[in-house]
Amino acid sequence: MTTTTAEHRPIRRNWKRAVATSSALLIPTRRVAELMEFTCAVSGPALEREFQRFVATEEGRRLLAEKPDLPGMLADREALATLPPNSLAAAYLDFTDLYRFDAKVFEEIHNIPAMGERLGWDEDTAWLMARGLQMHDLWHVLNDYGPDYAGEGGNVAFTYAQIPALGPRILTWIFRLFHGGVGRRRMRAFLREAEARGRAATQLTIAPWEELLGQDIDDVRQQLGILPTAVAHPDGIPYSTFQYGLGRKNLDRAVEQWEPRGGRGQQAVGA
Repeated sequence: MTTTTAEHRPIRRNWKRAVATSSALLIPTRRVAELMEFTCAVSGPALEREFQRFVATEEGRRLLAEKPDLPGMLADREALATLPPNSLAAAYLDFTDLYRFDAKVFEEIHNIPAMGERLGWDEDTAWLMARGLQMHDLWHVLNDYGPDYAGEGGNVAFTYAQIPALGPRILTWIFRLFHGGVGRRRMRAFLREAEARGRAATQLTIAPWEELLGQDIDDVRQQLGILPTAVAHPDGIPYSTFQYGLGRKNLDRAVEQWEPRGGRGQQAVGA
């Protein structure tokens, strides 16, 4: 049964915008806003199913009614820094500091309201998409997927398992094709493991992230059903500085210095 909110408009596929933004696939990390718009444009029906799954839950309806400001909370780095050292917030700050990432700037670059107008979203859909955008790096942190090419591939595969839409599936195919020097077989195995990890987790779109930020990161993983890294990836997490649209200077710094909170185990190093 379809659940609707007062002003909800069904999310539809938009081939015109998909074509207009498809060139972002050639340089994804330099045109991240266009890449997200392409992903959303081709994924309309699946995103609508995810919206309906979201509002079908009590927690989803509560979040939609209250519309907590997760982007604003993640952008307040001074407040996050006051939370415990082993918390999800502390790990998020470690990750974003090394990647030179700022949640507020990231939100401004993507300009969800303008994207929503082009794709015909209503206010509720735009809010949920803005929230989902900020979840991306929280999932990086919880999964120990680094700020490198392979780490992005793992996060995309994990995302596809959580939100089975055409957009992330296309991106997963790209990561399978351009394996980044870690080996085609190794990358494919890693992506399958990441996807299985996503399927094993709870419905992360309805997680109360504002409350979870101050909690111990291992406790958060357990609550959300995110398998420990050593279990999900017994051969370790590969990493690669493959130049598929990636800025090497910032990426190399992040890859060299970033130490995941969950431990990677043995790593397969790509070139």
